[in-house]
Amino acid sequence: MPARSPQLLFILILLVLLALACSLGGPAALQQPPGQVETAVAQTLVAQQNLAPLVTQVVIIITSAPQEVQPPPPDTQQPPPPPETPTITPTETPGEPMVSVTVDTNCRYGPGPDYHVVGALMVGEKVKVFGKNSSGDWWYIQNSKRPGEFCWIWGQYAQVEGDKAAIAIATPPPVYFTVTYSTHADCEGLGGVETFAFKVRNIGSLNLESGTASVARKSDGASLMNPGFPFASQNHPFRPSICAAGESALAPGVERNISVVAETPFDPTPARVTIRLCTQDGLGGYCYERTVDFTIG
Repeated sequence: MPARSPQLLFILILLVLLALACSLGGPAALQQPPGQVETAVAQTLVAQQNLAPLVTQVVIIITSAPQEVQPPPPDTQQPPPPPETPTITPTETPGEPMVSVTVDTNCRYGPGPDYHVVGALMVGEKVKVFGKNSSGDWWYIQNSKRPGEFCWIWGQYAQVEGDKAAIAIATPPPVYFTVTYSTHADCEGLGGVETFAFKVRNIGSLNLESGTASVARKSDGASLMNPGFPFASQNHPFRPSICAAGESALAPGVERNISVVAETPFDPTPARVTIRLCTQDGLGGYCYERTVDFTIG
């Protein structure tokens, strides 16, 4: 048996070479010189030995490749983007309050019929409303007849557009009084000469403390005051009656007389009295002036 070992080895080597020849292209491989068979077998064994660790490394690389990353569980996912902020359409702001009238309406110095007329709002005109009285039935507007001045119109014929609630309450004039012609008489205390009396009523909110008065001819403005009896009772002008002694103050809501000594022409003469009353002595403080027409004789 030992004598046959080289033969068996040779046969095995030959079989391996035949197998390799078949796998490498058949007849072309068998045409190699006989002396190179052993060399080829040896190289094949070496190549197999060298390839073994490479195959192992390839397997290792493949088996150690990272797996596909899975998404995180729902409770760890990124929060969704915030919802879009809704577009807010601003509410249209009502325009500034405007007023018009259905009937031509007087515009007065204050909110009431006792205040004198200083202008008018006519049908077809529309002006801005700057204020209202506390009861909301008089509107404070710019006097279209006198630029830069303001006056009050009664709300009976007024039509206000815009937000009425936004209109502020305007304070009526703090100094105001009404004047009406009363009578005339010869007062002994005033020199026994013709004295003309005018009723004044304080409808403002402040006391009136002093005053003065003068009479003039309406046609040309010439003075009709009696030169011997000037108006000398500035600080006590308010008389309970035409010939009584004067008082020093006229409270709001109170009515008294202002007496003026004037000349009396032979013929009836249209005249105008101008009365100025103030909130402090000596015609100081806030003052207001009114005129009234009457006839002498």
